[in-house]
This record gives sequence, C-alpha cells and structure tokens, in this order.
Amino acid sequence: MIGQAAGFAGSYGGYYNYRYTNRQINEALSDNAASKADDKVKQTKSSTVMSDYYRENPDKRAEQENRVNEGRKLLKEAGLYPEDINNLSMDCFKDSVSRLISNIPYSSTRPFDEETVVISDAGWENMKSDPDYAAWVAGFIKEDRSAANSVSDGEDKGTYCVHNFGATPEEYRGHSFSKIFGGTAAGARTMYIAESGNDGIVTRAPRADRQPERNYNLWNTMRRSGLRRQQELLEANTQFRTQQKKQISETA
Repeated sequence: MIGQAAGFAGSYGGYYNYRYTNRQINEALSDNAASKADDKVKQTKSSTVMSDYYRENPDKRAEQENRVNEGRKLLKEAGLYPEDINNLSMDCFKDSVSRLISNIPYSSTRPFDEETVVISDAGWENMKSDPDYAAWVAGFIKEDRSAANSVSDGEDKGTYCVHNFGATPEEYRGHSFSKIFGGTAAGARTMYIAESGNDGIVTRAPRADRQPERNYNLWNTMRRSGLRRQQELLEANTQFRTQQKKQISETA
C-alpha cells in the first residue's frame, strides 16, 4: 500500500510539476506575445506616411526628401509648424493648407494656366497626422508650378491641370491638357470642370482669363488662316503676272 501510495505520490508530483512547468511556459509565451504586440503598437504609432514611403522606396528617398524640405519652408511661411498642426481642428488645417496652395506662384512662362488640387479625406487625415506628408504635397505643387513652359510664345493658350492626392505619395494621380484640347476652348473647359469635381482647391495664373478666347475654335482659325494664305498667294501671283506682262510689253 505504501508502495502504491508512494507510486501515486510520485505520479502526482510529476503531474503537478508538469502542470506547473507548462503554466510557466504558457505564461512566458503569453507575456512574450503581449510584449510583441506592445512593440507592434509602438512601431505603428511611430510609423508615418513618409517614413513608410522611404522604407519601401529607398532609391527615391533623396529626391523626395528634397521635395519635403521645400514644402516645410512653405508650411513655416504659412505659420504651420509641425508641433502646432496636431492642435488644429481639421477645418482650420484644411483652410490653412488651401490658402498656402492657392498662394504658390506659377512660372512666368505659364501666365494662362488654371489648376485644381483635389485631396481625398484619407489624404487630409494623413497630412494632418504626418506634417512631412503635408510638406511633400506642398513641395510637389511648388515644383510643378515652377516648371517652365516650353511653348511660352504667342501660340500658347495655357494649360488645365488637375492634381489628385490620396493617402500616400504612391496614390498621386495628375492630368494636364491644353486649354484648347480637342480644338475648342468650350470643349476643353467642360472637360476640366468635369475632372476637377466640386471640392478641389482652384488656382489660376495671373493672366488665366486672357487665354483662350471663349469662342476659340482651332479649326475655324486654321480655316481662316488657310484662306488668308490662299489670298496672299493669289495676290502675290497676280502681282507677279502684272509685272511680267509689263516687262514683256516694254521689251516688245
């Protein structure tokens, strides 16, 4: 009996030790998982739109950081400092950034351009939570508007441009086209309005109203130009024949 009891006691002791050890292991695993979860939360909290972008696109980091630095200057000039942005309401933030974007100048070679900047709800949220993303957007627009127009001559009628910014730099989409795209000012204008939507930030270069004429039609212009050219050729031919006849009569 004692032997049985001793055997049982030994078995129970082993079982108890097993349960105790197993509980320790489970508690350790649970603590480790909790620690990892805490680390993940901390990493998520410290992660930003631009830091994620740099990590995923290391080859583009230098170029994009230059854009961010230019944008930071614009934000500071507008009184938007990183440490203050989080304290702003979303409406106040949107209003301040919209004014900043509206005041970014155009290249002097682009006096007739018109532009709409559309920012998604997720874009606004991320710009506010990550001031560097707001700086990237501002720097991008400054860079684009500063680009010289290679067709800045008497034939230039200006350009329409629509910028669409999403939650991250990768979501950016942009589209620009002539203000006489398709051959008529009215058709290009209709296209621009349709692409701009109702919630965009609309800006216009200093002389945007001057080009093109509201009723401008490229085809009519080309037709008139062709008729004028034909008339000029006819007059030149007539004058040549008149002079030729005169010379013949003088030598006869």
